[in-house]
Amino acid sequence: MFANGRRAQKDIDLVIVVEDQNDCPPVFSFEITGEVSEASATGTYVMKVNATDADKPGTLHSQIAYSIVAGGGSMFYINQKTGEIHVKQQTLDRENLDTYTLTIKGTDMNGSPGGLSGTGKFVVKILDVNDNIPTLENTYYEAKVMENTFNVTVLRIKALDADLIHTDNWLALFTIVSGNEAGYFSITTDSKTNEGILVLNKALNYEELKELNLLVAVSNKAEYHSSIITSTTKTKTYPIKIHVQNEREGPRFQPLVKVVRVSEDHTTINLKEVITTYAAIDSDTLLIATNVIYATGEDKHNWITIDQHTAD
Repeated sequence: MFANGRRAQKDIDLVIVVEDQNDCPPVFSFEITGEVSEASATGTYVMKVNATDADKPGTLHSQIAYSIVAGGGSMFYINQKTGEIHVKQQTLDRENLDTYTLTIKGTDMNGSPGGLSGTGKFVVKILDVNDNIPTLENTYYEAKVMENTFNVTVLRIKALDADLIHTDNWLALFTIVSGNEAGYFSITTDSKTNEGILVLNKALNYEELKELNLLVAVSNKAEYHSSIITSTTKTKTYPIKIHVQNEREGPRFQPLVKVVRVSEDHTTINLKEVITTYAAIDSDTLLIATNVIYATGEDKHNWITIDQHTAD
């Protein structure tokens, strides 16, 4: 500065560069959840994790390498540079384990020894696929039904399925594949209990049919996953034997109406002659009924008589 106040030199800018030191470890700010279906192929994408480093961008101090250090290293692998997680083994099984908690480590200096590290936990949920064929509690079933009844539940059949409960992968679908050609029965599914409900829709007659043999198949509402479909895969069937119970029905006339022709010429009629015999049959044996008493029902003009024992 001169005596007259003038500056001897102009001001100059002095730039001080602070050299970065690797003093900030990687940080996982968000712990996200990923999903992947069970039985997924090796290499299937699951999710991507990301860590940040406060050190100078574009240097080794902020270059992060990722690794799985706990929770599922045998089932998953991670791309060291991108943080993308993929399926390692095609053996993920939701029925065995439905959730993995992975501990991911991020190490700066591109993972070199001496780099600073930080960890985060990430959840991977295993989604269900229909990889379990339903079965029934028993291999064979029997039931009884009373003849002359209908719209009654004959049997409830419990289906067993290891897939996720109350989903289409778990829900059983029952089909009567044989023995029901006359349409006596139907079968539906109770969606809460996964039971097949076998219902008698039409009345059975013990004298005509004493026993039925049904064959029931069980599958799922959802299609089977490709991992369990082979050339030998088929729906299993289960036999059900239905016993028709006899109901005491008493005597009946067969036919219900009997036509008898008699000449109107009274001179040709012998009043002591039997014009017909109209005996009742036993509904259970289909033989002539015994221990019955016959009488006329409606005959205003008293045209006929009937023997109370022989039905003549």
